[in-house]
Amino acid sequence: MWEHFLAAWNGAHFFLHSTVTLASDIDIFTDASSTVGFGGYFKGSWFCDKWPVELDSQHNNDLSMALLELYPIVVAAMLWEISPLGTSSTTAQDSVPIVLQNNPNLDEQFNHLWSFAITSKTRQAYNCGHAQFIRFLTMNNVPVSSPFLPSISENLLLLFITYCYEHLHLSAATIELYLSGIRFKYIEAGFPNPLRSFHGGPLDRLKLLIKSIKRVQGKPRRERLPLTANIVAQLIKALKKGVFTPYTDVLLEAVILVAFFGFLRCGEFAIDTTQFDHQVHLCVEDVKFKDTSRVYLTLKKTKTDPFRRRTTLTLCSNDSLCPVKALQVYINLRRHRNPLVKPCDPLFIFRDGLPLSRSRFLHYLRSLLNIIGVDARKYSGHSFRIGAATTAAHVGVQDYLIKSLGRWSSDSYNRYIHVSDKSLFAAQSALVNKV
Repeated sequence: MWEHFLAAWNGAHFFLHSTVTLASDIDIFTDASSTVGFGGYFKGSWFCDKWPVELDSQHNNDLSMALLELYPIVVAAMLWEISPLGTSSTTAQDSVPIVLQNNPNLDEQFNHLWSFAITSKTRQAYNCGHAQFIRFLTMNNVPVSSPFLPSISENLLLLFITYCYEHLHLSAATIELYLSGIRFKYIEAGFPNPLRSFHGGPLDRLKLLIKSIKRVQGKPRRERLPLTANIVAQLIKALKKGVFTPYTDVLLEAVILVAFFGFLRCGEFAIDTTQFDHQVHLCVEDVKFKDTSRVYLTLKKTKTDPFRRRTTLTLCSNDSLCPVKALQVYINLRRHRNPLVKPCDPLFIFRDGLPLSRSRFLHYLRSLLNIIGVDARKYSGHSFRIGAATTAAHVGVQDYLIKSLGRWSSDSYNRYIHVSDKSLFAAQSALVNKV
């Protein structure tokens, strides 16, 4: 019947999308019998009933079977409020009562809280992944009706993954990030997780395809060498002689020593964007001196502390590379230049008043490394953390202290420790000392 209908169909329709989604993909099924009745199934819920009098074929033999087949589809759409995605946008369990709809105060508070669901950096990456997905659909003439999200299935995601690998030449890790962005967009819009089956399980073919790409690509290791105590000493020596402006030299000396002795990640002392947030980033008030022997540095948010329980670091003084003295000199110079420094102001700022950003700091760091004759291409902002762990292991600091200094909760710190060829030679020689 449907074959005859489609052959004579003039193409006019009232559906939002021209793409075809399989019933098995959205887990919805309907059926009709002219003599018995109609019924439907959707994700564990179902309905069935006899025909109303006006549609009872026993009373009206002129009714089209196509009309009878359409009837339970309409009932399903009304009963479960099927969205343009083919998924239920609201159900009896999650629908909002009319008295709570369009509540400006609650809506505003919800939007404010939702903005903290992921970090701004993660949101940017997710937006990029979702934009690539929409671009992929558009390039292949798949209709995308804004503001609705397009219908999605495992088969479509498999083709998108293949496109990312073959045409965008993306790594498996980046593809996974893009998929996370797609998932977040759908969840944010109130739809089910598109990376899970309708029964809540993983999409096995998707997982296997990602695994295949990882095997094909291998796992290239990004070389990030440690900025050890010796290299840090050379950097400080160059700054004391004068490299940039006097203020910038003092600033960089403080930053370098705090980053090294604090085992800091670059994002913990520098901002990733141009927007400074005193609730997240280091402020003047986050530094507390205890005479000249130590300073307490409070990190309001770290990679391992996304819920902002805060972490306080203790930096102690020493006779050669002293972070306490360097930080004190910098803050005194800062207050001398501007006595009206507020507690919530950025801790590290450049001479032009802009907060210390990752990109600008790395620009100065690479210039310094080149000046002292070190290949700057092999170092990054994370090299201070790697260098501190490597130096600590080299001088014999006990493992539990290295974990404590670097705020590691597992033995993952071992990945940061770079063992020199000299140490390897000594270790292998020790194996045959008593042979």
